[in-house]
Amino acid sequence: MEVKTYSSPYALKEAFDRSLKEWLLPFERTDINHASFLPDRDTFEVVDFGPGGLRLFPAEYHYPFFFRGQGQEYYPCMPSIYRRTSDGRSPDDIDVFVDRMKIVEFGHLLDSHPVVNGFFRPHKYHVDYTGLAQHYGLRTDMLDITSDLDVALFFAMCPYDKATDRYRCLDDDEEHVGIIYLLMPFLNDFDPDCPFTKISPIGLQVFDRPGRQKGFAYKMERGETLFARKYQFRYTSADSAAFYRRYLDGEHLWCRDILVDKASLIAGKQSFPYSVFKQTFEKYPVKGFSKSRLKEAMKGRGIVIDHRGVPLSFSDEEKDFLVGEWYSGKSDRFRKLITRKRWVLSDVSEERHHTTGPWYDYRTVEMMWIEHSLRLILSADAVCPEGGIVVGHAPEKNRKMSLKTRKADGRFIDMKASEFLSASDMYLIK
Repeated sequence: MEVKTYSSPYALKEAFDRSLKEWLLPFERTDINHASFLPDRDTFEVVDFGPGGLRLFPAEYHYPFFFRGQGQEYYPCMPSIYRRTSDGRSPDDIDVFVDRMKIVEFGHLLDSHPVVNGFFRPHKYHVDYTGLAQHYGLRTDMLDITSDLDVALFFAMCPYDKATDRYRCLDDDEEHVGIIYLLMPFLNDFDPDCPFTKISPIGLQVFDRPGRQKGFAYKMERGETLFARKYQFRYTSADSAAFYRRYLDGEHLWCRDILVDKASLIAGKQSFPYSVFKQTFEKYPVKGFSKSRLKEAMKGRGIVIDHRGVPLSFSDEEKDFLVGEWYSGKSDRFRKLITRKRWVLSDVSEERHHTTGPWYDYRTVEMMWIEHSLRLILSADAVCPEGGIVVGHAPEKNRKMSLKTRKADGRFIDMKASEFLSASDMYLIK
């Protein structure tokens, strides 16, 4: 079966808009009700992941689709940690381990950030070390995906210039073909006992890139190929330029900040503190290697483990800058971006519904999954736009997954997420 090529990015957007309407619940389908439930898509909803902390989800009406935009097809499509090394080799376990050490050291860097320690941690907001590492150029086991089709279209039509570390628009007056990969939670992450694990929200973080990109991550194992539905569309240099300008010449999505140079420094490291090596080995042991043997093997590749070394951190001067940036407007911006939907259990056994028990501050990830399942049941056959073709294979775990039934308790939930943090909540706790 051949993939349909849509005539323009706008024709593809219209097709997805039609499909998204089929995911609406019956009471959402009138214009008035739909507008009443429509979130501010520039905000982030706090979602309770239980032991996983509070995640700051990019606000959407619902989450049936996730997108990845590419200027051309790469097969197999895999995360950067499994791609060929700079010398053309397929990475072995030692190469992957070295990349994981870089992510661990990157995490130590973030741990020295005054806003991480003074705001994110006290509020129990999740700091996504790997997700941030991915967005700042380190090799990870994740693929970037987004809940926003327009963001994916930007990356499909505006190529990355490695020499300048910027995106650019095309100006060749020719017609091109872009690719959008569609991922769907019930196919790519179908585990009702542990939802949003393979597809996970990065969302709003201490640095802006993931939030501005409405960022999610798709975690993949070695040897796994991207399982998605592929769509193609034609576009011109004028289309490329329009999306480029929409995102401020790409700077809105690929913003440059103090973390860019730090991440670049870590990406090029050949020497690592022993504490980073030890922490990485404990989390990601290499089969067939003891710590001593692994150190010797890495030494043969020019990788040094320094027993006196300390992980990279922000300097006192940089911390002062970050605190000043926070109090000069960023804290107020975050206060307006972070929202919640409160809810309470309801008794539906009688003719008139009434609430039972206390109000809870945040929706839970299980609640979001139950809502998604209801939408899936009611959307019937109109699940996604026509014209896409399936690429790759479903993850083994998903192929073996058995369907389960469960009771969904009645709940009253806020129609719209709203701001709830006060100015005093934004003070950094020392």
